[in-house]
Amino acid sequence: MKTICVLVVLLFTSSSCDEILNLSLSRENCLTRNSWKMKHFVNLSTNENYEISDGVLTFYDDGSLIINQGDTIRSESTWQLFDNEKYLRIGLNQYRARTISTKVMMLEYGQNEIVYIPF
Repeated sequence: MKTICVLVVLLFTSSSCDEILNLSLSRENCLTRNSWKMKHFVNLSTNENYEISDGVLTFYDDGSLIINQGDTIRSESTWQLFDNEKYLRIGLNQYRARTISTKVMMLEYGQNEIVYIPF
């Protein structure tokens, strides 16, 4: 019985620590914590979903960004969160930052939604 109680306590402790970590990190810290791989792209006007296998973004604390597409294409840009961290500017493009956490980044660009996961 003691073993079950200890396991239950450990389960709640580990899940609550993850929630506390997510709540304590700013959106900026979530962005720069790891690289982001594009998972899928949704055209909201037609509700078409496209699976994307390449496209990795790496955000740095100094506002620089490395974009890797496949094995051969690499480009550099800048990024900035603005308007109370509701929007993300990458280069000249502005995205509505719907969700930025340690587990997912969802950006909206016009009628398109782009979902990234940690890489």
